[in-house]
Amino acid sequence: MLNQVLIPLNIRNKNNRIYTYNELKDKVNSEYYGQIGFDDNTEISLSNISHQVLNIRFENNKLIGDVKILNTEKGKILNNLIKSGIEYVFRPRSLGSISEDGYAKIDMIVSFDAILLKEDTFFSLKNERKKKLEKLSKIW
Repeated sequence: MLNQVLIPLNIRNKNNRIYTYNELKDKVNSEYYGQIGFDDNTEISLSNISHQVLNIRFENNKLIGDVKILNTEKGKILNNLIKSGIEYVFRPRSLGSISEDGYAKIDMIVSFDAILLKEDTFFSLKNERKKKLEKLSKIW
């Protein structure tokens, strides 16, 4: 899965967070392992690894990476879900804080986990904006 958007930059998500290049540029490693769904742990459990994120880079105001689904128990589950048409995105699990104005201060990125597209805060925000625009266009 090439060119997966891991973090859109300079946009406020539904969790009121804004990620910037300057904050992330020194915090991003060259590769990460991830799992299905978010977890509050600061470590990745070997039994839960489903994928690896490689070739991480900044492009067009986004943090991008290539995702390799692994031949692990959880990787097979993720692969089967994706093959059956369930859409996933890959989002960061990190440690840090959020300023009063919503900017993320990242201490460490733990992983990029696979989450359902419909549960993604950026996707939800985009859909809300789209619905508002549709309503406005009907009024005009």
